[in-house]
Amino acid sequence: MLNVCLDTSVIAIPNFAEDADFADEIISRAFEYSSAISNKLNLRVLISSTAEAVLWENGCGPDEDTITAFLQMVGLHEFYSSKDVLLAYQVLLDRSQRYPDVMWDEASDFREVESEPGIPSGIGPTALVNEAQRTMLTGVLAANRQLGVALSLGFPGTTDVEEVVISGIVDNTCHPSQPGLTLPAAVTGTIPLLASPSLLVSEGWSKYLWNKAQAEEDFHLAIATRALSLLREAGAKPTYKDVAHFTIGPDFIGSLQDHQAVANGRHANLVLEVCAQLAANCCNRFQRHMGAAEKIYRGRDNAKAMRVHLTDSHEALRLMYWKTDKALEFANVGGKFELWISEGRAAAERASRLEGLGI
Repeated sequence: MLNVCLDTSVIAIPNFAEDADFADEIISRAFEYSSAISNKLNLRVLISSTAEAVLWENGCGPDEDTITAFLQMVGLHEFYSSKDVLLAYQVLLDRSQRYPDVMWDEASDFREVESEPGIPSGIGPTALVNEAQRTMLTGVLAANRQLGVALSLGFPGTTDVEEVVISGIVDNTCHPSQPGLTLPAAVTGTIPLLASPSLLVSEGWSKYLWNKAQAEEDFHLAIATRALSLLREAGAKPTYKDVAHFTIGPDFIGSLQDHQAVANGRHANLVLEVCAQLAANCCNRFQRHMGAAEKIYRGRDNAKAMRVHLTDSHEALRLMYWKTDKALEFANVGGKFELWISEGRAAAERASRLEGLGI
């Protein structure tokens, strides 16, 4: 699962905005992540366990009167309803998870924090700057455990960059330290930035999602985002409805592991790409209905057993999948001489709510 560490300043009113454009971007970001949570997109949004206290103690807590005054101050009162903004912020505060809830080490005492891009000098309140540093260091601690992590930061200078380089010293955490972490600890890391869930619709993010995938929902999101980006590359303006309904079969992940097609395995990108092409209905590879003398169908839903070539040499890998008029189920990967198809599950629920991508 992709874990998005959301900077407390994204939920602050007023925020770090220096002008109407940046204020608009931060408010839009809050709306987009609120929608992703509400539509159960397969990502986990996390915020600091100190977020509420810091916001309210520093006069940055989102209430309707404060939001109204802020929108008027930055000239956005004609574009946003203060009630709608408040609802989006409440969703983020109420339904985002806190780091200790998911057994993460959250940086509580830290120093000598540096980042590139850096936090601009002179912005405040200082407590929000401290929250941004806490978010970055906590993200590094998680990324160093090989978890899929992205940051969404709320200060200027992070709009047009793809990742942030972070270093600092963590003196203490508010959860028992992870195995192998001796405090105080000097930590460093580079973490991708994700301003909006819709930015997941790209080849790079799809590969990152696949690389970190563990559960069926994770692989589903990686395939879906790549399918959408393929449609976009072809000149379309796709929405989630343009991707075929597809599911991940119960033996799919195990077969990927057996054939070096997970994480950084040598066939990982290839399997992702072919699955996405099938979901986007743009696959030009050789596909055929399985079965020689008698074609194979699945009795309970009359799905066709299909296979598509992945590689032609050495293992001669094939992707097996079930196909009906309305849906696909990715069943398993196998070699040329192990052409069996996992029985799978008919009419499985869609594994990921793509509505949450906002496109």
